[in-house]
Amino acid sequence: MKFYIFSILFICSQMAWGQVNTIQPTIIVIPHTFTGQDIRQTIEGENGFNIRTALSRIKESFDVRGFTTYDFISTVKRMETDNLFNAQAQKSFKEDIAKNSGADIYIDVELVVDRSEPNGTELKLILEAFETATGRSLVNKIAASGRFHTNDINKLVLIAIDKIKDEFMNTLQMKFTDIINNGRSIKIEFVLAQGSKVNFDMEVGKDGDLLNEVIMDFMAANAFKNQYRKSVSTSKIIVYEDVRIPIKKDNGQNYAIEEFGRTLRKFLTTLHLNPLLEYPRGQINVTLK
Repeated sequence: MKFYIFSILFICSQMAWGQVNTIQPTIIVIPHTFTGQDIRQTIEGENGFNIRTALSRIKESFDVRGFTTYDFISTVKRMETDNLFNAQAQKSFKEDIAKNSGADIYIDVELVVDRSEPNGTELKLILEAFETATGRSLVNKIAASGRFHTNDINKLVLIAIDKIKDEFMNTLQMKFTDIINNGRSIKIEFVLAQGSKVNFDMEVGKDGDLLNEVIMDFMAANAFKNQYRKSVSTSKIIVYEDVRIPIKKDNGQNYAIEEFGRTLRKFLTTLHLNPLLEYPRGQINVTLK
């Protein structure tokens, strides 16, 4: 049994905050590597031809639907020239490529080749889309080519892609349209530094409001379309599990999680607090010193 795994990264353009004008994701198809594998060896080694052909076939399927696509090899060469990419760094290469390309969505595409005599060869195609900024799963679909007596893996790739591509693209478009209309979901966690004299039940400001109350007011005023949900609230920790932020600014540029964090940091400093903000994937961690 042989395995091939690929990833697709999406970059969405020509979209406004609250409504969709035209959704035209740009796509890059990327071969995934197992632990210890080098990306160059993956695309240039024994199975390199099949992998490169599969990349081309997947890319072509999106081209036919009017998506703009990027070439994987050209992108990697550019990143290597700029010292932005290490082909042997397995842990986050997808995220690195997504970050440097400005991708909004990446899609893992796994191809599993199962040879079983005398029944023939079958290829399974597994697609799962993730939002790059948060790592949240958006869509996952599975399709199988069926068994054929052939060694033409490319033919089986095409059969499987044809079975799944329309449903996958339509569902992904629907999910991403929902993100555009209702905002990107992030997690925000407020904690106290060791030895901090602050607590979330203390009064702040001139109106006698508690710190947890003014944080709630901030969320109401700044969350996208007033959408936020608190899951934990004590004197020592507050967690907002689902805070919506826009995916685009009014001028059409991307709205980064850090921009919401900057607004939050400035607000907390007006209360004479000393916040430290960190940005794990898909969230903001706020530590009050």
